[in-house]
Amino acid sequence: MKLPEMIAALTDRLGHPLGNEEHLTFGDPSADYRRALVAWKVDDFVIKTARETGCDLILHHESLLHPLPGFFHPAGDNRRWLGWKVNADKLAALGAAGLATFCLHASADKLFIFDAFARKLGLRPIEPELAPGRRYYARLFDSEGTTLGELAARVKAAMGMSWVRCVGDPARKAGAVGLPLGGIGLFVNTVAIQEIVELGAGTLICGETDNHAMCYAAEQGVGVVETSHELSENPGLREFAKFLGGILPIPVGFCEVPCLWQWR
Repeated sequence: MKLPEMIAALTDRLGHPLGNEEHLTFGDPSADYRRALVAWKVDDFVIKTARETGCDLILHHESLLHPLPGFFHPAGDNRRWLGWKVNADKLAALGAAGLATFCLHASADKLFIFDAFARKLGLRPIEPELAPGRRYYARLFDSEGTTLGELAARVKAAMGMSWVRCVGDPARKAGAVGLPLGGIGLFVNTVAIQEIVELGAGTLICGETDNHAMCYAAEQGVGVVETSHELSENPGLREFAKFLGGILPIPVGFCEVPCLWQWR
């Protein structure tokens, strides 16, 4: 498969071009690829899995290298950070394995990841359809009268987690639930979180969040339950891999990246 075939199939499904961050991040743009692997992020475990399963293309969701492009360095300014050991080692490992990498970020979020996270949590949308003009994450779900503590327990069970971080009184009613999945719950995305709060969210079930975003929620009486960036997006990426396997002329597998942090 040539990359233009994949891009054409995806843009046809999306109805618009891929995002600026969605492109070949390492490898030969003219190569004919035989087998692909979808993964949340590229690390040693994913590279090893790709090699063992005979893949030559990794379709990754998060940024290949550090730091995140556009946030902490000017676009195109790679003179310093490409030389960081963490990045140089990863590129060397990809080259040694004969692997290419292609980022599929916003398209996967819109097509599968958000809805899959809601289904994983067993949440029912309050509105049957996404209102026109709203972003895909600007939607509320029914907490069915549960308290914040009861909702946190439900999230733990659904996600297979022993612990979740929470903000708010566990005894208060959770109210309508918003889902700033992935990294939308981080303070750098407060404007996006505000969209959800303005709709009437009483509790946010996040992928990843941080203290500044938690303070923002606490100061206006909004509860927070955090899962993890990886766990909130893995279910949708699994569905995305299955979808790609149905529209592309090559086999597409999925590698589940586990939650990185642990409680001790």
